[in-house]
Amino acid sequence: MEYYLKKYGDWAFLVYILVGVAPTFMYDTILNESYVWAFKYLSFPIGALCFYVYLCKVPEYLRKAGRVKGFLWASIITTMLILISGGYVMGLNAMVGEQQQVQLIGEIVELDTYESTKNGMSYYVYIQTTHANEPTKLDVSRKHFESLKVGDCFSEPWSKGSFGLMYKRR
Repeated sequence: MEYYLKKYGDWAFLVYILVGVAPTFMYDTILNESYVWAFKYLSFPIGALCFYVYLCKVPEYLRKAGRVKGFLWASIITTMLILISGGYVMGLNAMVGEQQQVQLIGEIVELDTYESTKNGMSYYVYIQTTHANEPTKLDVSRKHFESLKVGDCFSEPWSKGSFGLMYKRR
């Protein structure tokens, strides 16, 4: 296994990242919902797999790198795999299993903007729905944001995927 990881590991990791990022361009979701789901349910299995590979399947690297450096690399790779897996959750939620059409209805309780130096301005709408205690946070376009006001009724058709996560195709 160590030979294949050395030879194809970089390419496999790059493909994993690219495929994991693709669903973020295809679907809108409730802000960070798929990433929270991935962290909650996939952290332990991904971590266990990464440390199993590090401790049992790459003895030459373990010997050369030492315990501390190898442990740090395994931790960094585990973290990156968990973060990217949110995109896989988003894609699988929307493409596999039973999909249910739902109407996202609620009152707009807050409008917010966030300016970053790299991505420009982001626009957020907080919607208080009847089935949630906390407002639902959506990332919307500038055009959509400018047409909304606090107190307005928000209503859009969304879908609920196989993992119970809501999404809308872009």
